[in-house]
Amino acid sequence: MRITNIEVQDFLGIARIDAPIHERIALFAGNNGAGKSSLYEAVRMALTGESVRVSLKKDYPALIREGQKSGHVNVTVDGDSAFLSLPSGRVSPYQPPAALPYVINAQRFASLNLTERRKFLFDLMGVTIGTDGIKERLKLRGVDATRIEAIAPLLRSGFENASKEAEGKARDAKAAWRAVTNENYGSVKAAEWVAPIIDFDVTMVISAREAYDAAQKAIGDAAAAEAALVTQANNAAQSEQRLSKLRADAAVAPALKAALDQSTADLAALEQEIAAVRADASGVEPVAPMHCPHCAGAVELKEMDSKRWTLVAHEAPQGKPADPVAAARLPALEAGLRAAKAAHANTQKALTAATAAESALALGTALPAPPTAAQIADAATARAQAKAKLDGAHEGLRTVENKARESQESRRRTGDAQRFHADVVGWDLVAKSLSPDGIPAEILAEALAPLNNRLKQNALDSGWRTLTVTPDMAILADGVRRYEFLSESEKWRADAMLAEAIAHLSKLKILMLDRVDVLDMDGRAQLIEWMELLAFQGDVDTALLFATLRNVPVIVGVDCFWIDAGTTSTQLAKAA
Repeated sequence: MRITNIEVQDFLGIARIDAPIHERIALFAGNNGAGKSSLYEAVRMALTGESVRVSLKKDYPALIREGQKSGHVNVTVDGDSAFLSLPSGRVSPYQPPAALPYVINAQRFASLNLTERRKFLFDLMGVTIGTDGIKERLKLRGVDATRIEAIAPLLRSGFENASKEAEGKARDAKAAWRAVTNENYGSVKAAEWVAPIIDFDVTMVISAREAYDAAQKAIGDAAAAEAALVTQANNAAQSEQRLSKLRADAAVAPALKAALDQSTADLAALEQEIAAVRADASGVEPVAPMHCPHCAGAVELKEMDSKRWTLVAHEAPQGKPADPVAAARLPALEAGLRAAKAAHANTQKALTAATAAESALALGTALPAPPTAAQIADAATARAQAKAKLDGAHEGLRTVENKARESQESRRRTGDAQRFHADVVGWDLVAKSLSPDGIPAEILAEALAPLNNRLKQNALDSGWRTLTVTPDMAILADGVRRYEFLSESEKWRADAMLAEAIAHLSKLKILMLDRVDVLDMDGRAQLIEWMELLAFQGDVDTALLFATLRNVPVIVGVDCFWIDAGTTSTQLAKAA
């Protein structure tokens, strides 16, 4: 970037400055309060839009020189105009390069925090690496393929998000380890932790199972034996009851037979008596004869059987009147006949049963002797003893199985703890690999080589201490002393070399260095010689230096401007 003219009107302490710049190096000198810092900030604000004195646009009127209503800044850059108008704050459409604020404000890079430094240098060096490249670097660091594939989608959103995700997974794995072990996680402890060992042999379960199965079979056999004896006793009792009933039924058979014979005779006599009484009760009516057409005699039909009838000579019977006494007796006799028939049927039925009982007794065999009460009691005792053995075998089996489960649980806890520890180690490795000090630092270290090489060259050219930016973003002087512990003038030198390196790598080739007077006379001479060398080599197109001096120096190849009360002396500038 080549600045060829600076014009400032009524900005802060500046009344009017016109500074046509012909050389690559321009020095603006003056006493304290002359307006050098105002000029520096005017150029900076016109080029970048950044305001040092105020942060809000509504406060821009405060940037106008006291007593004035407006002001402006116009910087000619590469034939273009970087313009600022006050109080509106309107700027020209000039678009400053991203690295420009770091080369016109030399202290800016050192003021960044480590994360901001890293990001800026990534952008400056144009460092880009695809997901596949990061995955390959993770693999080289020992990260397993499963975790690489799991974290790969997050790499697109940046190292920070991916690293935080891995840290979260490591925390989850630690929590899972604590849940398994009931102990606080420690990397050394976790690597060696095993659950309490349970002394157990699988043959113990086999033996206990065999004993339990045998006890189950024994109680089954004992229960079956007892049940068989009880069944035999019950069957014998039932058989004896049936025999007793058969004997009782068979014993009354003779009496029933005699009673049935008597009942049969009595029934026949009663039926004859009823027939006679019925005849007496109804009497005999004379039958009217029919007249035979052949013999002209009296005839009547006589029934031969159920299907045949024949004509016979009519015999006139003797008529007999109905007996009322017999008619009165007839209902009682008929009722007695019905009762006699029912009794006869019952006797017949009882005789049939008794006869069947006799037949059954004749066919029956001797019953086996039933089991004794002592035998049944012994069987019950055997079953109780088998039950006690079964209970003992079951308790033994349960004890052994519990021990087996405890042993299995112990092995599971050990395995789970080892697995979760492996997860912690694996995800910690991923998190550290993706953290700023991991792969990003590794990539940055590769990218830092051009920056550190330029810083080394600047140290050789200026005669100042060698500056190095480490992968962890520390700034070291001579590889030992951190930037934070340098003196004011040493920090100024470091800032100048950093700004030049950024200007060189970004190809902006512009520097603005304020407060040059912080250097002693030797340091100022070294600075001018370094700037002249950069200009001679074509490594700087514009270097604007601002210093509080007693008078303006005359330096060959340097445009020198004396600022006094917010104005420049053109005559001195030309003389320079």
